[in-house]
Amino acid sequence: MSYRLLHLVPKNWLSRFVGRMVERRWPLGLHRVIRDALIRQFKPDVAEAELPLDRYPTWQAFFTRRLRPGARPLDPAALVCPVDGMLTSRGWLASPDLRLAQIKGVDYTLRDLLGGWDPEPYAGGAYLTVYLAPWNYHRIHAPADAAVSRARHVPGALWPVNAWSVRSIAGLFARNDRVLVEMESGGGRMALALVGATNVGRTTLAFCDLQGNISRRAEDASCDFVPSAPVPLAKGGDLACFEMGSTIVLVLDAAWAGRLRPGLLDDSTPVPVRLGQGLST
Repeated sequence: MSYRLLHLVPKNWLSRFVGRMVERRWPLGLHRVIRDALIRQFKPDVAEAELPLDRYPTWQAFFTRRLRPGARPLDPAALVCPVDGMLTSRGWLASPDLRLAQIKGVDYTLRDLLGGWDPEPYAGGAYLTVYLAPWNYHRIHAPADAAVSRARHVPGALWPVNAWSVRSIAGLFARNDRVLVEMESGGGRMALALVGATNVGRTTLAFCDLQGNISRRAEDASCDFVPSAPVPLAKGGDLACFEMGSTIVLVLDAAWAGRLRPGLLDDSTPVPVRLGQGLST
């Protein structure tokens, strides 16, 4: 589908509509037929689910499943991968305007991604981008023992985040609807950008009611959550959930970037990663 044609599709409305369709219980057990058809198509690992399949009557219920205990042991490293997915672009935040690579030859600024938050505390830091495919587990977990200092919903478009879109749509991750979470941890700071995409019904947070892709006009101002006291999260604890698949960008300040596993940022070849995999020394 061309950029011009895709531009005409009401992507935000369509995504909310799809979200409602896959979470609804339909007559004659059609919701189970839809669930089983999508499981056959995408082939997620049903055996890793916390509950038997018949306890998830709809695709949405299964898609937002929790894992059975022990399915993702946490590495002892201080920083772990917060999701299952494919680690794609990553690198140092070394340029004067703190640019992140979307793909080779296409980049965007951290200022644009953060939707009004000051990017300067992340100067000299690093970023890691992870794409979640439909067969992945779609809960997002705390990458370290941390305390949430604030969160923000930045309204935006819901372009697809597939390979074609990443190559073709400039500033994709900074244009799409997204939820930002900033955390203080271990003497450093980190932010997670939870980037929405076409057919992502919602992005929800575990620690507050802030959501992504809600029924507001796209030009509305960002919506903020600022707790009266930082919200503590244990490494691997529940942080958020995508209701359908998308992408995260983990942004680290210089203190955390300096602890990354040697060589992690040296290659741009996509590699699969799993929740709990060690990212730091």
